[in-house]
Amino acid sequence: MQLLSSVWFKLVLSLAVLAGLFYTADIKQFLFQLKSARSDYLLLAFVGYLLGQFVSACKWRLIAEPFGFSDSLTTFVSYYFAGMYLNLV
Repeated sequence: MQLLSSVWFKLVLSLAVLAGLFYTADIKQFLFQLKSARSDYLLLAFVGYLLGQFVSACKWRLIAEPFGFSDSLTTFVSYYFAGMYLNLV
């Protein structure tokens, strides 16, 4: 069980997922689409995504408090981002 929580395992798993994405994706088409997109919309979408993740982490913190979890909001945000990333696998 200690292997699954090690930094090296997480790093190797992340690199394997990224390698799979780059292997199956058309990088030239992706870069073309990225260059043709409006940067202000991309920034707005990214900020909206981050705000949504932050609000969801706040909700989970409120849900967890009655069960004795007293971690900081920063901890819940990092757990939420890690959970969302691992959900992709």
